[in-house]
Amino acid sequence: MEQVNTQEIAGEVLNRLSQHPETLDQDYWLRDANRTHYNMLTHGERILSLPVHEWECGTTACLAGHIVSAAYEKYPELDSLLYNYSETTHIASAAEQIFDMRNSRIFHHSRTREEVIEWLRYIVANDSTADQATLAVLYDGDEDALYYNE
Repeated sequence: MEQVNTQEIAGEVLNRLSQHPETLDQDYWLRDANRTHYNMLTHGERILSLPVHEWECGTTACLAGHIVSAAYEKYPELDSLLYNYSETTHIASAAEQIFDMRNSRIFHHSRTREEVIEWLRYIVANDSTADQATLAVLYDGDEDALYYNE
């Protein structure tokens, strides 16, 4: 897979959430305007491949869904990533691969909007990896806590 610019995608997601805060919902990977919930890439690809401003009113996604959508918009060649996944691949797994993450706790449904925004801002401002941002934002730099099962 082509190397994705993590800072660029994090900045795009931050911009999306600033312009369309109503589209963030950490409780669902992706939910359309009819409240149908998608957690697999192959089922939600129709929505994820659209720019957020083209989403039907009421459509929401978690942070992972926004990362996949923003990356897909900036890097159309990622369609092979989407199409190579099986019917059982979660949207978060694709986001982890796109951001080359070892720890995906930022995607947990319990994460607040404030944590998500702070995580994105950290990546953009510090030119850091997603895992470095998770360590700084969620664990105050405690590397042992980063890899301890919650």
